[in-house]
Amino acid sequence: MRSSEGAALWSLCYYRARLPGEPDVYTAFLAEIDAAASPGARVLDVGCGEEFVLRHLAGRVGRLTGLDMREREHPYDELVIADIQKPLPLADKSVDLVVCKFVFEHLEQPGNAAGEIRRILAPGGCVIILTPDIRYFPYTVNFALSRLLSQTRRMKLVAAITGRPKPDIYPVRYRSNTPSRLRRLFEGTGLRTRTLDTFSDFRVIAGWKPLGFLGTWYEVLLNRLGMRGARGFILGVFERSDAVAAAL
Repeated sequence: MRSSEGAALWSLCYYRARLPGEPDVYTAFLAEIDAAASPGARVLDVGCGEEFVLRHLAGRVGRLTGLDMREREHPYDELVIADIQKPLPLADKSVDLVVCKFVFEHLEQPGNAAGEIRRILAPGGCVIILTPDIRYFPYTVNFALSRLLSQTRRMKLVAAITGRPKPDIYPVRYRSNTPSRLRRLFEGTGLRTRTLDTFSDFRVIAGWKPLGFLGTWYEVLLNRLGMRGARGFILGVFERSDAVAAAL
């Protein structure tokens, strides 16, 4: 086991001991996917490199399409090579569920992406977004670094500090990364907010024990002060209702 993996395991145990019963964002994320992915649903997994959604929904929906910017071997029903910020080669109202896990923080033009998602969603369909909240201090620091350093130097520094593998770190923009910005972004396209919440994200700094300790006590403090808006993850579900779709 690498030292960063050992530190992450220690941090997780320490976190659970100090905050027992704290909701887990990935559990909530999968629950939202389960609720939206009816049998026969047409699902688009945006930024599908790690195939997280595929592993969860394989064999349970009508059609599962991946969208990525790089060609590669894949087990999806279809892999679309495209940029979500540009017009997609998908028909209007052709998708029932769009899933975006850790995509919007990297987009230069998130408004274009939100507009394309609204266009391809069928009436009654929804998009599920999981993305960092820039008000959580590691992401605030990361945002500042992205303004002070080149993205290449910033990514090397983040890898050194957090212990994360370099291939897992990408350029960041954070143009829509607060709950209020995300709500305005999607409601501005005509979608309706079904749910929007924040969750703990101490794991982003858990690869080094002192940071795991600091992250845990930061979460404890936020809980005691009732400051949910400063937590690390944003989970949002935005839907295209029949009434909204008819008006557009």
